[in-house]
Amino acid sequence: MKTGRNAPCRCGSGRKFKHCCEGKTTWYKDSKWAGILLILFLLGAGALVWSELSHEGSDTDAQGRVWDPEHGHYH
Repeated sequence: MKTGRNAPCRCGSGRKFKHCCEGKTTWYKDSKWAGILLILFLLGAGALVWSELSHEGSDTDAQGRVWDPEHGHYH
């Protein structure tokens, strides 16, 4: 059953529904796609961090170029 605007809010605050919880939504419960996009974003960010950390300490970069400390750049 739908709560009326002037009825007491069902959250137990004692306020009227129109001044308390009406119109409030939780985006993560309303959309399964938001959760899926969040998971994909976190996986992508984790992959980037892992990629950067796996090259740390090596003398080559992702394109196979070699760092030349004498010149201060990649060759």
